[in-house]
Amino acid sequence: WKGVQINLVDTPGHVDFLSEVERSLRVMDCAVLIVSAVEGVQAQSEMIWGALRKLNIPTLIFMNKMDRMGADHEAVLAQARTYLSGNIIPVQQPLGAEQDFTGTADLWMKEAEPRLQTALLEALAERDEQLLELYMSGEAMNLETWKKHLTSAASSAQVFPLVYGAAAKGIGVT
Repeated sequence: WKGVQINLVDTPGHVDFLSEVERSLRVMDCAVLIVSAVEGVQAQSEMIWGALRKLNIPTLIFMNKMDRMGADHEAVLAQARTYLSGNIIPVQQPLGAEQDFTGTADLWMKEAEPRLQTALLEALAERDEQLLELYMSGEAMNLETWKKHLTSAASSAQVFPLVYGAAAKGIGVT
C-alpha cells in the first residue's frame, strides 16, 4: 500500500484461542481492535486488549456494525473507555444511526462539527503539556500540528484513535 508492504494477521476473537492470539501479536507492529457497535465490549475483547497492552502494541479501535439495529456508538465508547482504556479518542463523527448510517466525517476537517472537534482537541490537550499550553493560549489551532501529535501518541501506544464503520457494506474500511 503506497510503497509499504503490509501483512494482515487475522486472529480469532474467541477466548479459547488466546494463546494463539498472543503468539500472533508478537510479530505485529500495530493492531486494529474491532468492537461491535451492537454487542459492545465483550470479554474476549478485554482479554485481547490486555495482551495488546502487555506488548505495548499501538492499536486503532474500529467500531463495526454501525448500520445495525441497536447500534449505540456513544454507549459502546463509554464501555470501551471503562473496560479498555480512557485514552480512546474518536477521530470521526458517525453520520446517521442504525440503518441510516451512511459513513463518517473526519474530525480533522475544518468543517467538522465544532463540539466534536473541540472534544478531540481537548482530549489530546489533557494528555500533553505542550498541547495544553497551546490550547489554553487561545491561539488559532493548526489542525495539522495537532494531528501530528495524535499520530505520535498513537504510534507510541499512549492514545488509541477510534473510527467507525460497517465492514459488511465496505463503509469506513478505507
